[in-house]
Amino acid sequence: MTIRINRDVPAQIGHKWTGEREREWMARRRDKWLTRDTQIFAIGSCFAVNFTRWLVQQGLPLAVPPWGMHYNPATILNELKSASGRRSKQLVWTVTDQFGKTKYIDAMRHTILSDNKDDFDKQQIEIERISKEMYRKADAFVITLGLSEIWESSLERSDLVINRSPYVAGDHTKNYRNRFLSVDEVVQYIQQIVEIIRIDKGDSTPIVFSISPVPLKMTNSGYDPQIANIRSKAILIAAIHSFIDEDTAKRPASYFPAYEIFLGAPRFEKLWQADLRHPTAEAIDYVCRRFIENYRYGEFSLDSIVKFTVPEVACLPNSESQSSTGPLLLS
Repeated sequence: MTIRINRDVPAQIGHKWTGEREREWMARRRDKWLTRDTQIFAIGSCFAVNFTRWLVQQGLPLAVPPWGMHYNPATILNELKSASGRRSKQLVWTVTDQFGKTKYIDAMRHTILSDNKDDFDKQQIEIERISKEMYRKADAFVITLGLSEIWESSLERSDLVINRSPYVAGDHTKNYRNRFLSVDEVVQYIQQIVEIIRIDKGDSTPIVFSISPVPLKMTNSGYDPQIANIRSKAILIAAIHSFIDEDTAKRPASYFPAYEIFLGAPRFEKLWQADLRHPTAEAIDYVCRRFIENYRYGEFSLDSIVKFTVPEVACLPNSESQSSTGPLLLS
């Protein structure tokens, strides 16, 4: 018996999937608010750092405090509490490196460290001062989440989530456990992040969330790293959309599809550097231009001549990619 497929069927409701690579890449709940005078407060992972470098190179007044990178929503929330003058969590590790030298390391940030305790304390004070000033000036917020795989305290401070995994050589290692946040937990973190911003800045303040396309560096989950990475990103994506579904503010939060652009970017783009993990300058440039297209208000010319660059990352053999005494980082 032969079954004939009738392709002459009526049109269906919905927005049809397209594999077209050169397209608009429309953000969810996008709004036109970005001008050349907008003070953007940007926080997030290593992709967010390069994203802000691109915007600065284009002459936008970015607020980028020198606290380094934040990977998970818990430490992003903690940093916003600090920047807004609220009580935040602090944790300093004292670690001896392979050369016998003592390092003072901020476990809530990446990578803030020093060989000298007085210098470390001064550095922390300066970070707090700059971040509070930049938060005060901010008109809009761009928040890039990196991972939902976390390290948290296994002691009495069960609410303490750190920004990086414990060092291999350190007595503190046994005090932390590794797990994935649930979707509901991430939603709760997002709700608190947004609440702080709206209390201080009003509910018409632009807030844009995105997911870093950069894969995790290492996982302690026991999964294949590819599986761990996709699970980590999927939890974040589900949580952001769950929050936006219920966001009824005067200006609802928006979702910019940086992660999705990398999944379906133009074929001519060289997305990754030699390690197949860090984005190329061309890829970041492409994504940032899509960001401007989504949110710019009125006339907004971009400098097409400026050559954006990123630090080149070498592709190390697997045997050299992890030091027995070095840090284990989640991203």
